[in-house]
Amino acid sequence: MCAAYLAFSLTMSSALLFGESADGKSQPDRLDFGSVRMGATVEGSILVFTDAEESADLSCDVEPPPFLKVTSIRRGTATDRSGITKSDFCINVAVSSEEMGEHAGTLAVAVGLQKTTIPVKVNVRTPDASATRILIVSTPFSSSSTGDATVFDPWLRLVESAKLNPDYLNVVRDQPVLRDLDLSDYGVVLLGEYGLLRLQDADIAKLKQFVNDGGRLLVCANSFFQGTVDRANQLLVPAGLRMTDSEPNDPKPIELTGSVILKDPLTKSVRRVKCFRPSPIAVTDKSKGRILVKAPQYPGEGFVAAGRHGKGQVVALGQSLWWNWLGDVKYGDCDNWQLLLNLIAKTPE
Repeated sequence: MCAAYLAFSLTMSSALLFGESADGKSQPDRLDFGSVRMGATVEGSILVFTDAEESADLSCDVEPPPFLKVTSIRRGTATDRSGITKSDFCINVAVSSEEMGEHAGTLAVAVGLQKTTIPVKVNVRTPDASATRILIVSTPFSSSSTGDATVFDPWLRLVESAKLNPDYLNVVRDQPVLRDLDLSDYGVVLLGEYGLLRLQDADIAKLKQFVNDGGRLLVCANSFFQGTVDRANQLLVPAGLRMTDSEPNDPKPIELTGSVILKDPLTKSVRRVKCFRPSPIAVTDKSKGRILVKAPQYPGEGFVAAGRHGKGQVVALGQSLWWNWLGDVKYGDCDNWQLLLNLIAKTPE
């Protein structure tokens, strides 16, 4: 087999947000990047579970389809229910988006005698200057997301409906989250999860300048994803907002309707919102900030808020896993989809 072989880096411990270790399976179970534009940066990652006990001698051979590049492989560990520590492999990939068309294939992974195949799909479309260019940091299509990739389907439909031109970035440990990107190329930046957690000072300065120059920054954080609230506040405070590192004591999703959803261009056609373990946001400067969706458990605060900084806007969403908040089955009977569409489309302010 003509395989792409990469040496793995230092052993890492696998922290899975969803799913359980399953020998010969992957997380997510497939990579469907949906529609992107030619020249877009499209990155993701896959976690492959093995039945091999932890060993530095293990190697991982990966054969990607022609439109996909393997950028790195890291070996980690997971402990099964019997207490045995086994190896797993995180494989970072990037789409070659220079050739237009619908591309589909499989990512073939071999660890010793074990073989795993992961379906991969992307639709590379022609450039469209009228499409809103949005930077997603970090990519939702990641090894720490979910075992069931159908949760991403609502997001992929939204990309089509909103006429978006998305770029998806993997976040690399100890490296600038925003790399050397020129943020003036984007209309919207959606920042969450490890994109927030691993921000460096230079990244924060670039994001503040992006907003000051007229961009819209959507910050997704909550107490559940430890460390994201403090990072979020470095970007929210200049826009007259502050998130509290707390969450309601409620084991079920919170339903928000009626007067709790304030009239605003960003809440147009939104009648019902559900949140799970959301963190509240306070307006610290009323000349800059406003509540969009109130938090009844926290009088005077909200679970969604917006603030101004310079010529641009910062929107705070008290949910870190925005793709799950959009796509999980428990949110299918509400307007989360419409709300997120409003927040990332360049609607009047």
